[in-house]
Amino acid sequence: MRVIAGTARGRILKSPADDRIRPTADRIKEALFSAIISRCGTMTGMSVLDICAGTGSLGIEALSRGAERVTFIDNDHAATTLIKANVQNLGFQNKVMVLEMTAIRALQHLQVKNEQPFDLVFFDPPYKLTIPPDVLLQLSNLGLLTAAAIVVVEQDRRTELEDTYGILKKFNRRVYGDTALFFYSPTPEHNSIVSDEIINA
Repeated sequence: MRVIAGTARGRILKSPADDRIRPTADRIKEALFSAIISRCGTMTGMSVLDICAGTGSLGIEALSRGAERVTFIDNDHAATTLIKANVQNLGFQNKVMVLEMTAIRALQHLQVKNEQPFDLVFFDPPYKLTIPPDVLLQLSNLGLLTAAAIVVVEQDRRTELEDTYGILKKFNRRVYGDTALFFYSPTPEHNSIVSDEIINA
């Protein structure tokens, strides 16, 4: 597992010792960030939220590509330990916050703290947990997103997510093998849903 692009390109990230934490595969990560850059043009200065962050791979990739800050959320102590180690090794420790909490509790905590809204959210829960709707509704309702924010949910390709969660509207779904990426945004021009893209299936 490595950083694909940016200032930390090629650096190796610490990996989990067992299969409780499932990092996003490099080929999917590369495709994901290509899609984000294609839509946004740049990640420079972005505020990023990485929910169910695991090793921190997605948030760290964003930092390497110019994100200003990343907040990592995971309720597993092994995961937050990995995140802190990876961030420290790459010298990004002054740009991150790590919250060892459940996703819902962490989002409520961020609202109470009146944190700066996020431009980009990664949400990669364990595939067999039925928590995406609750978390997406919290993101929609708590004022934690900028007007043009992008929320990306990674799930098993057989998972069905709604087209709308509060202000969040699905504007794309990409399938890579057994993995599906769902893209949401509150921005009005993103509200029309495009056809699914099946890639490397």
